[in-house]
This record gives sequence, C-alpha cells and structure tokens, in this order.
Amino acid sequence: MTSRHHRFKKPEELENDEEQTTRGRRSLLTDQPLAIYVRQSRLAQKEDHRVSREIQTEELVEYALKLGWPRELIETYDDTGLTAVLGINERERLFDLYGEIKAGRVKTVLIYMIDRLFRDEFLNEATRFGEKCAKNGVMLITYHGHVYDMREERDYGDFISECIWAYHSYKNGIIRRMCDARAMIGKRGEYDGRSLAWGFMRDPVCDYTIAVYVPHAKVVRETLFPRFIELDFNQNKFAREFDGVDLFPPIPAHLAKYFHTPKGPEAGGWYRLGKHALLNTLCNPMYIGWWGYLGYWIKDHHLAIVDEATFWLAFHHTSTVDIDGNSIVRAKRYEQAETEECPALLKRLLEGETKDESITTYPDRQRSDGIVRWGYKLYDSVYSHNRKLLANVKATVIDDAVVGRLLDLLKNQKVLEDYHTRIQKQTRVREERRSSLQEELDGIEKGLKAAFRIMSDPDVDQDAYNEAKRMRRELQTRKSKIEAELLKQHPIDKLNSENTPEKLGQKQVPSYPELLKKIGENWHSGIFTTADRRQLLEEFCEKVTIRKLSAHFLKLCIYWHITEQPEDVLLWYAEGDHPHWTEEDERLLQEHYPDQDKLIALFPHRSWTAILRHAYDMGIYQSYHHRLRYADLEDLLTPQDKQVMASYGIFLSDVTKGQPRVLLHRGKPHSGAVPQICPSSATML
Repeated sequence: MTSRHHRFKKPEELENDEEQTTRGRRSLLTDQPLAIYVRQSRLAQKEDHRVSREIQTEELVEYALKLGWPRELIETYDDTGLTAVLGINERERLFDLYGEIKAGRVKTVLIYMIDRLFRDEFLNEATRFGEKCAKNGVMLITYHGHVYDMREERDYGDFISECIWAYHSYKNGIIRRMCDARAMIGKRGEYDGRSLAWGFMRDPVCDYTIAVYVPHAKVVRETLFPRFIELDFNQNKFAREFDGVDLFPPIPAHLAKYFHTPKGPEAGGWYRLGKHALLNTLCNPMYIGWWGYLGYWIKDHHLAIVDEATFWLAFHHTSTVDIDGNSIVRAKRYEQAETEECPALLKRLLEGETKDESITTYPDRQRSDGIVRWGYKLYDSVYSHNRKLLANVKATVIDDAVVGRLLDLLKNQKVLEDYHTRIQKQTRVREERRSSLQEELDGIEKGLKAAFRIMSDPDVDQDAYNEAKRMRRELQTRKSKIEAELLKQHPIDKLNSENTPEKLGQKQVPSYPELLKKIGENWHSGIFTTADRRQLLEEFCEKVTIRKLSAHFLKLCIYWHITEQPEDVLLWYAEGDHPHWTEEDERLLQEHYPDQDKLIALFPHRSWTAILRHAYDMGIYQSYHHRLRYADLEDLLTPQDKQVMASYGIFLSDVTKGQPRVLLHRGKPHSGAVPQICPSSATML
C-alpha cells in the first residue's frame, strides 16, 4: 500500500527540494547524532540481494550526508540475519538503538522503509518503540523521502499505519508465496515439510517420499486401533488408558533427521500422547495410504499401516468432520450444566507431600439434599490412567484450618511488621503494573485510531481494509481486558474504603490491629468474594502440602511468606476416610468373622465399627446393634489412628466425634513412627 502522503523521491531530487527538510513541524536536527538502522532477514541476502544491501548501507550514508549530517555524527546499527517479526529485545543492534533513544542521545533515525523496523502483528513492539521516540522527540526518516516527527499525533499515527501495512504485506506477500509453493508441492504428492503421522518418516533414499517406520507403525496398528474398538469406541476410557503412557519408542540418532513428529520426546526418549493427540491419531487418513492437502486427496500414495475397514470404523466414531471437511452432527449425550464457581480457597496452593502426588478439586453432586459439596482428592500420581486415591477431604475442612492459622498468626507483632514491609512492596508492584497497563492502553488507543484511519480511507484496497479491521477487533479485545484489570480492586482496598464521601477512594494501609480486626471480622461477612479470599491467602501463603496419616488424621505443612519456617499442623478429620471394600476384603471378612483381633489385624485402616457395619450390610451380622449408631469414640478409631495418636501424644480428650479439629505440632512424633498409609479407594460421605 502506498499511503496518500508518501512522495517516494530519489536522493538526487532532494538537493533543490527545501520542503523535504522541513516536512515535519521542525527542521532536521543535523547537529545531533543520526542512527542508520539496517536489516535483512537472512545472511545470504547480503550476496543474493546486493542492491538492497547497498541501498541500506552506502546509499543511506550518502543520503544522510546530502541532508546535512557530518560523517562523524552518523552511526550504523546492522541487524542483518534477523527478521522484523522479532521484538526489540531479540535484536541486538535494535536493542542498542532503543537504549540510545531512551537515554536521549539519538534524536534522528534513518531507515530504508518502515518494514526494516517492524512486522509486528499486534503492534506491541511498534507502539513500544513509537512511544519512546515520541517521549524523547525522535524523528524517523525513510530513504523514500518521508519524515515522521514522532511528537506529532498525525505522524505517529502514520508510523503505526505503516507498521500495520508492513505486517500485512509480509503476511500476504512472503508467507502467501511460501504457502503457494508448499501447496503446489503437496498437491504433487511430494513431502512439503508438514509433521507426519506416527509410524511414518521421510524416506532416507528419496527425500520427497514417505516411508513406514515399523516400530511406531506397530504401536498404531496393533495397540491403538484394536484397543479403541475393544473399549466399544469409548473415547474417555481410551484416553485414560493411554494418557501419559510411553507409547512410541525412542528414535535412533542416525534416523532422527528423517522424522517430523507432532511433539518432542520425554526425558527417556519415549513419546507420550495426550487425549486430543490420541483421538486425532485415530482419524488420520495417512494410515490407509492417503495423502492430502486442503481437501485434495491422493489415494495409494504410500504404504498403508491400517486396513481401511478398521480405519473407517474408528474414524466415524471419532472425527467431528467427514473426509471432505463437512461437520458430522451427532446426538448429544448430555447438556452441559451451568458452570458453578469453585469455592475451594486452596485450589492453587494445595499440593501433595511428594512431587509425584497430585491434588484435584471436585464437586460432589450425588447428595440427596441437592447441596453441592466441594472437596480435595489426593492421588499418588499425576497421570489419571493408573493413579490411586489416597485421601478425600471436604474443601471447607482444609480451608478453615489454614484460614484459622492465618488469623492466629497475624496476632504476632513481628509477623505484622514483616507483613507491613511485604504489603508495601506489593503495593509498589501493583502501581507499576497499573502504570504499565495504562501505557499499553494509550498505545492501543493510538493503534485503534490508525486502524480507523485506514478503514476510513476511500482509496484503500480491500486486503488492507480487512487487515485493519482484524487488527482493530483484536485491539478492542485487548483493550477490554486491560480496562477490566484496571478496574479490579484489591481486597485490602475494600477494607480501606469508608462510607463517607470524603474518604471513598483513598488507599491507605491501615494500622496492623485494625487490619487484623477487619480481616477477621469481615472474612465471612460478604465483603470479600471467593476470589478476594483466595487472593489474600496467596499473598500470605506460598503453598500447603497435605499427607494422609490415617483414616482420621491428616498432616498439613503451611509455607508462609511471612515466617522463616513452615508450620506443621495435625488435623483431626472427624468424618474420616471410608475405603472401598473389594471382593477380596469381603471374602476375608466372611471367613474370619467374628474374630475381632484377626479382623483388626487384617484391616488396620478400618475401625471395628466400620467392620461391623459392613458385616451387617453383607448379612453376616444379623442384629443392627445400637453401638453401630451410637458407638463410642474409641470404637470409631482405626488401629492406624491409635498409632498416630500415640506417636504425636494425642489423647481421646483432644478429639471430638463431630467436628474437625486443628492440633498444632512443630517437631517430630513423640515416640514411634508414623504409619505409612496404603492407597485406598476413599469415598466422602
């Protein structure tokens, strides 16, 4: 696109053209340093495109001399070999030039064209550079005779418009030509650089043809497709079984250059696939010898890995479109229920004690009263296909324990002083963030004006209009996100706001007793949203680790930002854990009932009351004795519970039948060893 104010004069034409040296609203600053910025995308272009190279070096220097700059004030910044898609910090010489502009030592920059500086899709780098030039009074001059005085709003807008056009011509020129060439090669049936399906590689003998790699093809043919059919085409079961599993063996080093796999290997060299990659594998026509590009298919192009009957059976149960790209409409199995906000406060802080363990937050909607109860599940692995459940606890139990410890901890004067220093630092960081967002918002406003100017130009071509329209839409989206973040209020600011008009909007850190009093009094009052309470916890707490000690005891380790050492908390969970009874468990129960000592030894993670209750459910224990309903606390404890209590010095008077209780402990167990709990299928009742 040629903008309406470009003149495209040769340097020779400028000798008698006084208008050019006064194109902006001030004269050229020929008594101050001039920076010449040179860039070509590839080093080879120095030889292949010598004319462009000469224009960007010798010709630009001569041009600067004709404009009046002495040779000693001219410095060249050369970024040859780097593309304009890269940011300022990723181009060494442009970063140096940016630093000189920021320091005020360079007031004029001479370039061949604007696209030498930026081909920036989202204008982030262009607006950053333009803003700094505008603040420091920098002028940009192009070889074609246009001067941008960046202090002037119109010239700044013209600069942004040229940056939009630079990316537009790059995308629709260079990239389009590359895509056209790739399409031509792909339609001929030759390899065009795409990622190949698992089981295929480039032929080492003929580089443009496809060959079968037997070790990977065997996995696809003998494992994935047959297993999907065996599971009755259940996609979720199929994904759970293979998600995170070492599927494809390592590729030998001498063959690695012939592979273009969709993803990289794991640490051991094996390749693993997620759910979407697994399902995409089942509907790739390459496995029946087809080769395609944008709907154009070549059959019998290469050796097939899977027979067509098996492939099409899996394809029609997996793919969302047919082979021509038309959507396949299937009956919905269920409608998505309305998304409910998760009230769990520690969903981003709670972790397992070891790195292999994982925590999930989930809602329990199976209750007869219709109330959704959220909980935390602790698993022994991060992989869903083979992990075992270790613990299942109500979210409110863990959350209340940590919140209670936080409110108690804030009564310590030293902790309050540490918090004062910390919140002052956080306030400064927030203010810097707000300032940065405001600057970005100002840049977006100018970008919107530039895009609107292009769209309003009656002479603009359709491609440029569509590109400006797309850019304007993206900038509007980003603007909305920034404005929403700027309007967001910090939870502590809500406590600082008073009801009187004179004090509304003030941001003062209250005294520590007031802060503690207000946080404690208002925690459940409704002033703080769930997001606010979660944010406050995350500002005080780095993480919380959980370990299951027994059916009724959990150990929490709270890592506070405001204390040097983590805090250990022993939690009595009155509802306890209820492991699932397996067929083997029921066989042992029926065989040894009513031998209490034997059964207790066989099931150390179950209480005697729980054993009697299940015996009654099985019909072994005929009379429903009152002790099952009104059992003493001691009968509700498992042998492992008693071992934990002995180890930590806990008495029956320290725990209750109904409510959870926090028991503090900052050292090792008093005696004995804490039992290691075996994984169990716990359920929350």
